[in-house]
Amino acid sequence: MQRTLLSLALIAAAGTAIAQTSGAPTTGTPTTGDPPSVNQPSTSVDANTANAIGHPTGQAMIAQKRIEGDGYKNVQGMALGSDGLWHGRAMRGSSEVQVTVDKQGNVTQQ
Repeated sequence: MQRTLLSLALIAAAGTAIAQTSGAPTTGTPTTGDPPSVNQPSTSVDANTANAIGHPTGQAMIAQKRIEGDGYKNVQGMALGSDGLWHGRAMRGSSEVQVTVDKQGNVTQQ
């Protein structure tokens, strides 16, 4: 009787172990099953720079709003320079001009 119970317990345990190891993978992407990579570069946009499609975010948006508040239109190409100033292009009347915004929010036409 003890051998029968022991045999049934081992068979049940083996069946449970097999059921747990088969099936869909639980890691990776759902469509490819590839394991996630820990060393992939970040694809998020830095809040201090304009994103790839030209719409400023974060501090670039603040700089753009300062430029527009100073009467410029169609502000484009906002980028933080190594000098700590925001640089971009904007329209003043019918002329395109280079503009900068310093850390205090002062707009200067170049």
